[in-house]
Amino acid sequence: MKILYVSFLHPAVAPGGAQQIAYEMFEAATEAKFEASFLAAIDPNNPLKLSKPGAVITGFEGRPHEYLFFPQNYKHDTFQINDERTLHFLSEFLQDIAPSVVHIHHYLFASTDLIVLCKKVLPSAKIVLHLHEMLAICMKDGQMLTSDRRLCYASSPVACHKCFPESDPDFFFIRKEMIQSAFRLVDHFVAPTNFLMNRYIDWGIDKNRITAIPNGTKRDAGFRPQGRSEQVNRFGFFGQIVDNKGLDVIFHAALSLIKDPSVRRPIVIDINGSNLRFASPRLKSIYEEYRVRRDELATAGVEINFLGEYDRAGLAARMARVDWVLVPSVWWETWALVVSEAWLFGKVPIVSNLGALSERVEHLKNGLHFDVGSSVALAQTIKSCAYNAALHEKLGSAAPQIIDNFKMLELHQPIYNF
Repeated sequence: MKILYVSFLHPAVAPGGAQQIAYEMFEAATEAKFEASFLAAIDPNNPLKLSKPGAVITGFEGRPHEYLFFPQNYKHDTFQINDERTLHFLSEFLQDIAPSVVHIHHYLFASTDLIVLCKKVLPSAKIVLHLHEMLAICMKDGQMLTSDRRLCYASSPVACHKCFPESDPDFFFIRKEMIQSAFRLVDHFVAPTNFLMNRYIDWGIDKNRITAIPNGTKRDAGFRPQGRSEQVNRFGFFGQIVDNKGLDVIFHAALSLIKDPSVRRPIVIDINGSNLRFASPRLKSIYEEYRVRRDELATAGVEINFLGEYDRAGLAARMARVDWVLVPSVWWETWALVVSEAWLFGKVPIVSNLGALSERVEHLKNGLHFDVGSSVALAQTIKSCAYNAALHEKLGSAAPQIIDNFKMLELHQPIYNF
């Protein structure tokens, strides 16, 4: 059986949860002796010079069965490619690979046109669409956050028009119809959590055509539980330095901690991440403010370390520095790979109490919740965790089992009809 995995981006080009999961499924399928290929759609505005002049699809660093796709005239709002030449070569590629299953892990950059082409060029192939986010539901980067950063519970033409007043409500009605017309050609959908699955069912996907399957994580040699510090007073943030990850909540919590005379000190907070260039001016300003104030905070007993970008190979060393993993996201999250990584390394996740985070992490059982967006609540949680070895032991010992990429592949095989 031949399987084509399609991803937005390649983890070797730009780290990220969705592309990492897609690539690890490809690796598992290859090792399981399926004839697997991997096609990574690259953002036309990607700063890396990866494409060759005139090329739509190329190989990638000589890696067997791995390809990069460079869509032209891509429309972000409707996920379409308005370029016949691009669609022609994409069609030829599908014919050359001739997969039995096309497992699409994202339609961003790859486009919904890919679904239509697959049905046209490969009429007998099974099309599986893996939903990693809510982009089809929400044009605001799939975050389901309003323009004034409030949580949004359901999309509608009028509600979406309020976030994008330059677009009429009719546009959002048509946008939904266009996306759903492509989605009707999909044989089956997969979502990593019940939360995300139910959001798409409410949006219009038939509940009989979608299954919740947890994302797996490949086990490298370094992926094993680690020890904790003697004081269990070390906290870490791991992720993109962008607004929806709630990094400002951590910074403001640090201020609350130094103002509370009952807090036991020192407390150490590591900031691991990159892509500040995608943050809003507001977050960039806050980030730089706390970099400047680092010495002031350290003198008051809260040490913030800005450790910068990390990759998968360096994750174990970064995790070894912390006891607790902070996930203060201010949007719903749909999976949060960092939660899986925390449990694999024997760390306890502290998460916002919403969406997939509150589904995956059970409060006071295998992690902790705090009120989303509340720096005061986060500060109180950090205060209760630091120097509390008994709490760390209780929560850390109850971490759920995380499936690996081979088990994830196995769970998909009934959908593939293998």
